[in-house]
Amino acid sequence: PVVEAMRPYLEVPCALFGHSLGAALAYEVAVLLSAVSPPAPVHLFVSGRGGPSRGAETTHTFSLPEEDFIRHVKTYGGMPDAVLSNAELRAVFLPLLRDDIRLIDTYVPTGECVLACPITAFAGSGDPCVGLDALQAWGRSTDAAFRVKLVAGGHFYVRDHGPVLVEEMMRDLRSRCVPV
Repeated sequence: PVVEAMRPYLEVPCALFGHSLGAALAYEVAVLLSAVSPPAPVHLFVSGRGGPSRGAETTHTFSLPEEDFIRHVKTYGGMPDAVLSNAELRAVFLPLLRDDIRLIDTYVPTGECVLACPITAFAGSGDPCVGLDALQAWGRSTDAAFRVKLVAGGHFYVRDHGPVLVEEMMRDLRSRCVPV
């Protein structure tokens, strides 16, 4: 469905970006687009997640008891304390977050497809979820150029450093003479 929804926009070169679970989604879309025409993406930008060659996560954080789950979520820094300390808000947001983390923890790549487009892998330098080795694993998913870029911050560094991220992506696209 995602590729079909994108089809009207694929007349021009496209690049994909995804953060965390979105990185896995962007990779899967890149794999699908590589198998159809018009041409595959010109670049894949991934952030906050290790490469698909690492397989599924084994943490199963989603199944932790509530208090342990909350402690773990706090290490990511993505959920305000005001939400986590309010029982009504927790009742609304924790099930949604638990489902997102279930997807992250149980995602299994659809094979080890090696893309023809370059990949740039980003992460926050203090991200407790993604180390340098996990980022380097993205290099096994491309036959083209590969680059890792660490940006100051934790797992949700994109909130504070969005302009830096965009400038890095523009730099990579310009270096390939892709109109931006």
